[in-house]
Amino acid sequence: GHALPPSFSWLPALLFARTLSATVKIEKMIVAAVKDKQVQVRVDHQTGCLRFGEAILESDNMRMQLTTLATQLHKVSEIIEPPNVLNPEKTAERAAFFSLVRDNMEREHHLALNRKNIIERRKEEEERRQQEKLKHEERIRLEAEKERQRQEAERLKADAKKREQEKFAKMKAEMERDNMVSMLKSIGKDVSNVDGLTEKDRDRILDEAKESAIKARDDEAQQALDKAKRIDYITRALRDEEIPMIQQQYQTIQSADVEAHKLRCEELKKKHRADWEADIAAKAKVSKMAGHRATFEDEIMAERQAAYDEEHARLRQEAYDKKIARARRKKAEMEEREQAEA
Repeated sequence: GHALPPSFSWLPALLFARTLSATVKIEKMIVAAVKDKQVQVRVDHQTGCLRFGEAILESDNMRMQLTTLATQLHKVSEIIEPPNVLNPEKTAERAAFFSLVRDNMEREHHLALNRKNIIERRKEEEERRQQEKLKHEERIRLEAEKERQRQEAERLKADAKKREQEKFAKMKAEMERDNMVSMLKSIGKDVSNVDGLTEKDRDRILDEAKESAIKARDDEAQQALDKAKRIDYITRALRDEEIPMIQQQYQTIQSADVEAHKLRCEELKKKHRADWEADIAAKAKVSKMAGHRATFEDEIMAERQAAYDEEHARLRQEAYDKKIARARRKKAEMEEREQAEA
């Protein structure tokens, strides 16, 4: 079908009749356009016209464009069908030309659609290439940024390591200076010009200090050894002199311990004799009641036997009840299992 131009919202029915009466019928064209959902049509009986499209197309700007379009279409209609046609040959040529145009209209329409599709595909392809280019540039930028961050991290790490090394070297130099000052002070040297000494002088002073320290340590060790020997000699002499006195003290203590042991034994014998005599007296008092012992024991044993028999019977009955309950429980579980399997 023929598609109406989408750029106008209303046009008087009379103008349609004068413009398109030589090609297609207005009603058929409008019905086909509405059926193909190309336009929306409303019949305005008050103004005697057809309204196409939505209300948004009724603006002043659009109305001005439509007025211009109507004027141009009116001029075209006068060219297509002049009001006074006097030359039959020109009329026949014009009819043949418009017939050719009508015959090629569908093909031209498809060619235009194909060109439109090609243009859209080219635009989409161009947009896709632009998107890929942007993605590629963004990826390159991110990789460059990542590389820059990596290099910056390595630089910071190297700077930190360098600062740490410098700090360690400074601390080491200060420690060596403090050690040298301590050594010089220990050997009685002047430490006022220690910062002005050369490396060779420092090494020489350190060697002298080490030799002095080794010599002092050896002297101190020898003095300690001599002192230990002298103390050992004195200790041995004292012990030799103390031996007779220690032996005399030991014999005195041993004699005192023997006498104390004898006294303790005598006291234990006397206590044991007194306890035995008391037990004999108590036994004589208790022996008077020995005749009544059997009766008392029989009563006690009878009561204990009765209590034992009662407890034994109770325990047997309790065991029997538990056995019966256990058997009943197993039987019920077996029946439930058989019913579940059935």
